[in-house]
Amino acid sequence: MKNKKYLSMALALAVMATSSSVLAADVADFGDEDVVVTATRTEKRDIDVPASTEVITAEQIRDMGANSVADALSKTNGFSFKSFGQLNAAMGTMTNELSIRGIDNGTLVMINGVPVTMRTKYDVSAIPAGIIERIEVIKGAGSTLYGSQAMAGVVNIITKNNEEPFANNVFVGFGTQGQQHYGVNATVEKASVHYNKQKWTGSHDATVSDFDYNGNGTTAADRHKFKGETHTWIRDVEKTSVGFNVKVNDRFNVMYEYNDSLGTYDRYITDLAATNEYKAGGEYGDLHAEVGDFFNSRRYNTSQHNIQAIYKDDLWNTKFFYNTGTIKSTGPSAYSVSASFNSKKGTATPSYNTNNGWYDNNKKKVLYNTLEKNITYGTDIQRTWHISDATTVVAGANGQRERYEACYTPYTTGTSHKLFERNVWALFAQVDHNFDAKNNIIVGARETWTSATNLNYNNFSGSLAYTHKLNDENNLYAAVNQSFILPTFAQMYGASDQAIPNPGLKPQKGINYELGWKHNHGVHTYKAAIFKTNIADNIAATWNKTKEEYTYNNEDFKNTGLELSWNIAPETSKFSFNYGLTWQNPQVKSDKKQYWDRKFGRLQLTGAVKYKVSKFTGELTASYLCDRVNTPSSERSFAAKPYLLTGLNLIYSPTDKSDITLSIDNVLNRRDNVTHSSSIYYTAPISCMLTYNMKF
Repeated sequence: MKNKKYLSMALALAVMATSSSVLAADVADFGDEDVVVTATRTEKRDIDVPASTEVITAEQIRDMGANSVADALSKTNGFSFKSFGQLNAAMGTMTNELSIRGIDNGTLVMINGVPVTMRTKYDVSAIPAGIIERIEVIKGAGSTLYGSQAMAGVVNIITKNNEEPFANNVFVGFGTQGQQHYGVNATVEKASVHYNKQKWTGSHDATVSDFDYNGNGTTAADRHKFKGETHTWIRDVEKTSVGFNVKVNDRFNVMYEYNDSLGTYDRYITDLAATNEYKAGGEYGDLHAEVGDFFNSRRYNTSQHNIQAIYKDDLWNTKFFYNTGTIKSTGPSAYSVSASFNSKKGTATPSYNTNNGWYDNNKKKVLYNTLEKNITYGTDIQRTWHISDATTVVAGANGQRERYEACYTPYTTGTSHKLFERNVWALFAQVDHNFDAKNNIIVGARETWTSATNLNYNNFSGSLAYTHKLNDENNLYAAVNQSFILPTFAQMYGASDQAIPNPGLKPQKGINYELGWKHNHGVHTYKAAIFKTNIADNIAATWNKTKEEYTYNNEDFKNTGLELSWNIAPETSKFSFNYGLTWQNPQVKSDKKQYWDRKFGRLQLTGAVKYKVSKFTGELTASYLCDRVNTPSSERSFAAKPYLLTGLNLIYSPTDKSDITLSIDNVLNRRDNVTHSSSIYYTAPISCMLTYNMKF
């Protein structure tokens, strides 16, 4: 390991020390072809990138009617997106997950090449579509270039204000379920600002869950049972985004983005299997629950600030960033999720517990209240050398400071405050060499290490990719990439009263093998990839029903699959099409499961049909996932029904300065479970939104 570490450090430093007198080659002109930067940190035609890629442009986002990054990715081939209600709502630390190829904790989210994930997650539903120039998706390991978290892939959100100013526009929309959507984008010389607001004041039944509280004593008062089912309704969801960009000159750019998500979840008892009341009475009264009773309510608030300063020229690409994230939850509770019964009081009421905030000494309900803060700041420095017409070298370093703080709140005790910090450093280098006109090889290496008071890690990752050009329209590639994910502070030291610390967690390490073919012939684009992924020590949460608590443990993961996609956009036809197919077999194995257990779904079909004529554009999108299972953390997986996500977007442009858009989500009004664990969260019912957009 030390030899590898020193080798990679020496390689990176040696390359960075190369004379800067080497002249940069002219930037290639790729015409109208899709250009991907994320996969190699250099501009390449999509067909030349040795990885499974997706490029979602601003025009595609507009035509499909996506209001956020989450909307745009939810129907992308190989992707699944889990949400907890309308507008892709997020439940605090259960922030929405982007799963690629069955891996639900390994997608690195970046804005303009800067990581913005918080506790390995990011609420991409809060990023408005109006600020996006394009989204680049790289499926497969990307840790060599981007470090921890890029195990399943990378989502790089490239904003308009990083490359070009916004088009000045103002829009307002209203819809069913109490929907509202309004905002403005404006540019004055070199400064751009935007404001975006989404609301959904309506309510829907989002999830169903069971509860089972048991007394564990020997007396009658200790053997109470409180068992049943609850349903949770989500309401009053809001998404706010505001930001600005200042383009100081052609090389230097400063951006600020603020995103805020709100949502309220009300939980009620819908079925009672057992309410063994104890009539002796007690300090807190007898337990008497009925169907329809209030159980608890939670108001979740996730807010994030992202600041970037980027300097870029033909040789250097330097980024400075400061990201903060705050997750807060509050609300009244009638019953403790982790309650035990108090036989000494002679009562079947859940025990008095100020730490969870159920009752005070006067028998009044008090608030459940948690608050955590995450801060990451640092720099990423990249240098490019065009050694010759055949060889390009990219090398650099990055360092960041990570801070996690579980904060004091009015209803937590002093022992609940936690503060952890660490530094993460890395050196990386990549050599891109053309042997001849048809054969190319890319070799990469990265060394990462941490410094912290409690526990340190280091990791070496390597990558190798080979591309063979059959002709100008067909490329074959083979790639192998190593990846890793550092455990987060919340996973090691616990993020709530129900989380059991596990400071001994190991970094999860993976390797991805891939063979692919890309074909680009005019209006036709075909892609095919065969992949195999193995992950050791995959970090996953294990739930203990008896103790009503969970802990993070290491498990193993493997997956083998095939991806196919086809895009056709004929210039002479009013129709264009986009199809995708992913077949796979993701499986997990842990100490709790001494066998390989299925996960996720085996077959996914995605598709979009667009019709465009004169002033009218219409697009129908769909994602179908079948042969599914739900996978509990400590029990065998069980069959789950397929889900079908659909959307219809109709745009009429009476003038070149105005648009009228009708967006319909969940066209078939299906009630599908979109989660893959033992939890159940349903899609929101059919909804319609009418929006008027005016450019100025």
